[in-house]
Amino acid sequence: PTGTPTDNPPASTPARELLKRIDIGLTTGIVAVFISFLALIVAWNQTRLASDTAKASVLPIVDVDLGYVVDGEALFFEVKLDNVGVGVADIYSLRTLKDGEPFADEAAFQSSVMSPNMVAWSEAVDGEAVNYLAPNESTTPLRYLIRNPYQARSNDYLDGSLGEPMAGVDVEVCYCSVFDDCWTVRHLDRAKPSRVASCGTGDVPVDAFADYRAARLSPKDDTP
Repeated sequence: PTGTPTDNPPASTPARELLKRIDIGLTTGIVAVFISFLALIVAWNQTRLASDTAKASVLPIVDVDLGYVVDGEALFFEVKLDNVGVGVADIYSLRTLKDGEPFADEAAFQSSVMSPNMVAWSEAVDGEAVNYLAPNESTTPLRYLIRNPYQARSNDYLDGSLGEPMAGVDVEVCYCSVFDDCWTVRHLDRAKPSRVASCGTGDVPVDAFADYRAARLSPKDDTP
């Protein structure tokens, strides 16, 4: 008869159960994704930490020094590089600068680090070729001996009586670690090395001092 109730359950009951299961599954999936993301971050940090530790264990730190030194009774002007780090420094570039600009040649460099009389009485001593510099080692790529009789009068230049000695003269070094991380450092900066993307490396390193030596040894053209 019309209006007689039936025994069928309400149609909304299965829908509610299905939605409940979907909500639980969705929540579980979101939690799983979040946990996976956290695990990925932890793994990435551990990898980065291991990489940083490995790099720190072979970190080179090059110190640049230039000036006059007394060795026994002899007076020298020299450029010296010290690796005070714990890793090998692969030196790609050595440049001499005057107020930030490269010197044209060795004569221009000498005239900026000596008085005219000192230049006349100076003698270039063979420096050491620079490529790899081991930890706690030093090298002297350039050295000039100031011979007598001007040796005893060098104080006139060094005490500033003839003008500020070595004004604006600088040496810049670019070097890399075994991981190809690279830095530049300058004598006048007196600051920690600056990180650079690369030293602009090629097949032949840039070495101003090697160029000076090569020019000294090259045959002179005496043709009038």
